[in-house]
Amino acid sequence: KFMANERCFIRELNARDTHLDPDLVLPVTMSSASLALRDIWHDEVDLKLEMSGNEFPFGLIMPAASKTLAQVVFNERINMVSTKKIMRSLGRALDHLHEHGRIHGDFNPSN
Repeated sequence: KFMANERCFIRELNARDTHLDPDLVLPVTMSSASLALRDIWHDEVDLKLEMSGNEFPFGLIMPAASKTLAQVVFNERINMVSTKKIMRSLGRALDHLHEHGRIHGDFNPSN
């Protein structure tokens, strides 16, 4: 996740503090507040930073999912039981964030 604004970057780091359940909230596995640290990043991430024209000097690396919810909804035939499980998991994760005074700023199937 790349960001142009340092304030947003710091807010994002603080939002993923240790009080949040890692089963419900993705942890940050690596972050960089400066392109000077990009030599420790994976080549693919480094390439994306270079392609961005250095407009996004702040970055977080989080575990990647195998697919997005949008891919599941639009490409797979899921039954009602699976749909309920997904909705319950999403509700549980959002509730956990709200209990800890956090909100999800971009809640959508492609995220």
